[in-house]
Amino acid sequence: MSTTHFLTLDTNEATAAVANMGAIQEGTAFYAFAEPPAAPVPMYRARHDARGTHLYTTFIDERDVALNELGYIGEGIGFWCWPPGSLEGLSPYTTPLYRFYDPFTDDYLYTVDPNESHTSHRAQGIAGYVYVQDVRQHVFAPATAVPLMRLLTPSGQHFCTANEAEYEDLLALNAGYTADGVAGYVFTASTNALQPLFRSYHPSTGGHLYTMDISESDKASQKYGYRGDGISGYIWRPGAQLAGAVALLRGYNATSDDHLYTVNAAELQGYSPEGTTGYVASNDLDPSTENAQPMQRLRGDFTRDFLLPVTDLVGNSNLLMTSYIGNLWNPIMGLAVDIEIQSDLTADGVTAGVGLGMSFQLNAQSPIGFNSKWQQYIITLQGGELSCEIQNWSATPSYSIGFIEGAAYLCSLGGDTIPAGYHLQIVLINDDYGNILGAGFSILQGTTIKGQATLLIQNLPSGPAFGAAPILGIQMVIVGPGNGSTATLAHGGAGIISYTADSPLYAQAWDPQGFSEVAQMTSTEEQSNVEYGPTASTKSKTLTQAFGVRVPTPK
Repeated sequence: MSTTHFLTLDTNEATAAVANMGAIQEGTAFYAFAEPPAAPVPMYRARHDARGTHLYTTFIDERDVALNELGYIGEGIGFWCWPPGSLEGLSPYTTPLYRFYDPFTDDYLYTVDPNESHTSHRAQGIAGYVYVQDVRQHVFAPATAVPLMRLLTPSGQHFCTANEAEYEDLLALNAGYTADGVAGYVFTASTNALQPLFRSYHPSTGGHLYTMDISESDKASQKYGYRGDGISGYIWRPGAQLAGAVALLRGYNATSDDHLYTVNAAELQGYSPEGTTGYVASNDLDPSTENAQPMQRLRGDFTRDFLLPVTDLVGNSNLLMTSYIGNLWNPIMGLAVDIEIQSDLTADGVTAGVGLGMSFQLNAQSPIGFNSKWQQYIITLQGGELSCEIQNWSATPSYSIGFIEGAAYLCSLGGDTIPAGYHLQIVLINDDYGNILGAGFSILQGTTIKGQATLLIQNLPSGPAFGAAPILGIQMVIVGPGNGSTATLAHGGAGIISYTADSPLYAQAWDPQGFSEVAQMTSTEEQSNVEYGPTASTKSKTLTQAFGVRVPTPK
């Protein structure tokens, strides 16, 4: 068993590490800041050699998934700018830097002109805020601001750089690069002493790497099998620390792939010293750092990465999947759910006077401001037949009746069992803005299609009148077939739920902070004796989760 150290500001993660993984609490290692300072933030840069594409994002989670799963290579920090949502309507000296994407040429276009995009480019929101050109020398746009220069690559894709030498070198190569103007003015370095402490994770060893050097994080991913895992907090960079701050020392044990972080040099006995990571507030917390939070240190086997809190996941209570990236809610787009039956799933009983059966409900929450409050996409087994259904529930009056309803036949099983080897699939259909237009439903036996149907909201009663809506969170449950019923399934049934999406998903066992202000998570009335397992706590475009029929507690 590999024993390594893990650091977290999140008490939920710490609790789960102890309960799920047998980790040992080692107390508070130091104090750090959970929120980024009110200053320019990194615009991370990554490239995809096979596609010739460059990605720029202020969201570390999006960058991590691009490196972990999409074949991108990290290129550190391209420049610094103000984050999305931070300056809207507040400053006449800044302007949004819009991001557009062309799926046909795999081209990202960054521009301060929202009307510049070409026909095939799709809007992807605001990448960040930059200074406008005519105020470069203004007191609010210091002389340290430099032009963000754009080029067209030989294949016609867009490329941005704030590095003048890189810009000149590409033009001098005479290899087909052409100048494409200046997008705005940005910073080449941070103006704040507090910097991100990047976290990476090695799934085979359970080792965690924490570093302020994004290049070191990139190298760990590219050469040593680590996966980027967000930001653990913010600490002072060397040379800019607050008076009284102490050095955060790092040691390494190559045998266990364990990095130890401490403010006490004596603790590094047995570890190879690796210098100073940054500066932190020690356990003797200075009053001037009262907003700092304790960074808990734990020791244990973290190879399974199940850092979600322990909770009773059964019936209509499962993990909540969101696409909360950076500090913004993102509509979940390109969502597909596959339920693989690995051991026969049999309906053994049901309450509430409905026929014997079960339902597979993908329940989704909409943002405020839309007619749809709660969206349901369902596959039901009843009377030996599988069918699919959409129910979208109105926002006012709250949950009075599903105002968009539609159903279709899928296939016949001839009984109350879904055999092992079957796959039940729900694929949501969305537009470029994240509105869910409908869903495709499929039943497969191995690779053989047994039944398929597509339901579009515009074709359903009341659909055109009320329209579609995005979704911000989803919950997949296996419950009774309807009307508030509870299904009892025969013992031994089991399977795997796989979730995939176009943006990183994050599984949570509690309502995320601020979620109730956007859309309240509400479980369906139906119930069952199905129990759900954990899933990885890292953000990913693909998450898997086991399920099985709960064995009753002996009387």
